[in-house]
Amino acid sequence: MNVFDTDTWKEGASFSTSGGTISLVKNSPAPNAARVFVNWFLSREGQLAVQKVTYPGRRPNSGRIDIPKDMVSSMDRLIPGREYSDASKPEWQVMKPIYELAEEIMREIRRKK
Repeated sequence: MNVFDTDTWKEGASFSTSGGTISLVKNSPAPNAARVFVNWFLSREGQLAVQKVTYPGRRPNSGRIDIPKDMVSSMDRLIPGREYSDASKPEWQVMKPIYELAEEIMREIRRKK
């Protein structure tokens, strides 16, 4: 078990796209082609393709809930009914207060044992 296992927190676990950001570039040479690609990429078919890609021994998990997850490792799957926080929000990128809060939580957990 991970020492910092958020799966048991009543507030919910975290979910990150792990850098899975896509955007349209302003004044691109082929804006319509870019829109077609983004639409496909975010579609059911596109997200199935994303989940089939392997990177360092793992497969990414699409945030879509309407596609099968059998190819995604159990530790990377979202659990139905659980609330998740988007860990990639810019306002959450200042990590010092988060680490301090996590340390305080872990101290309290150890104290109660």
